[in-house]
Amino acid sequence: AVYITIPELTFVLGSIILMRAIWNVYKFGEVYLLSRHVNVLSVYAYEKAFASYEHGLAAAITTSIFLMLLGFIILYIRKVLKW
Repeated sequence: AVYITIPELTFVLGSIILMRAIWNVYKFGEVYLLSRHVNVLSVYAYEKAFASYEHGLAAAITTSIFLMLLGFIILYIRKVLKW
């Protein structure tokens, strides 16, 4: 019998969790198609950019989303994955 322990799966599980977190932050299509009145930053940025033509505000929102996600990724890699 082959035994797989959690320390051997740490990096695989950590990478999967990190990728799912990134995908969920940038999820737009499903949320916008199901309900346009949901308070999600990606839908808000889309509405600011293309409904009210406030491209500067939309760019600031998406840049702040990117920087928050980048900070989360760096923290996650250092603390959880211990690289």
